[in-house]
Amino acid sequence: MRNNNKIVFSDVDVDSIVKYYCEEKLSCQEISYRFNCSENTINRLLKKRGLLREGRSDGKKIEFSDVEVDNIIKYYCDERLSCEEISSIFNCSRGTINSLLTKRGLLREGQKKIEFSDAEVDKIIKYYCEEQLSCQEISSMFNCTRKPINSLLKKRGLIRTGVNLKLNGGVCKEYRVNGIKCHGSFEKYYIEFLNNNGLECPKNAEPISTPYGIYYPDFSFPNSLIEIKSDYTYDVLIGIKQNVWTKKFDTTQYKKIKWVNENIMPVKILVVDKKNNKIIEKV
Repeated sequence: MRNNNKIVFSDVDVDSIVKYYCEEKLSCQEISYRFNCSENTINRLLKKRGLLREGRSDGKKIEFSDVEVDNIIKYYCDERLSCEEISSIFNCSRGTINSLLTKRGLLREGQKKIEFSDAEVDKIIKYYCEEQLSCQEISSMFNCTRKPINSLLKKRGLIRTGVNLKLNGGVCKEYRVNGIKCHGSFEKYYIEFLNNNGLECPKNAEPISTPYGIYYPDFSFPNSLIEIKSDYTYDVLIGIKQNVWTKKFDTTQYKKIKWVNENIMPVKILVVDKKNNKIIEKV
């Protein structure tokens, strides 16, 4: 809440911010999007508690290791991620990534202005407003950066201020494990769990159209799809708890999963229990 233009976080908000920063390793910028405030506000809160990681959000110069530099170049040149997307992975500013790539002569020249057709505009609005996809998710569908999507929605007064929602949660940090794209640490944990136990790993899944909207499975095996959840997101999925971002009970995603399970192929809902190093299959 705001008190004389100063933001005052509740104890629950503070606990969430600390969790996102310390456990989920989100950047101050990513967290600020979720709480509709400035990056400096999050920075100050964490600094007062002695939690701010040095060399990232505290203004000190960042020194990347050789491995990190190689990964940045790979994400930018091979995976075609933007400087902004890469900066969120390494918990730093976009300018830091921009500077590193510029020094190596790798920075792509400014893109020409993207013109979307009327049909594409309609799809973008539908994905954003009805499917609750983030600008980043939509940009990957249209092979562009997040900026033109954000700009288009902002001109139409549709942009969600301060928060990018992804189905039942906020913006997830993206990882890649053995070439598999993982949205958030729980998906990452699942793939690493399979690797560490010598089990077959899935592939990234393609979206599926359902009567309730487009369903985006987390992973796919030849004969099944995989949906990864935490205890909290599973409770939100089945309608036991409110979505912390929308403040609503919504089982639309669960309806999509059940429809796909009954009409396309089996969907396994797996809850990751990091504390006890377990993966629990739910109905």
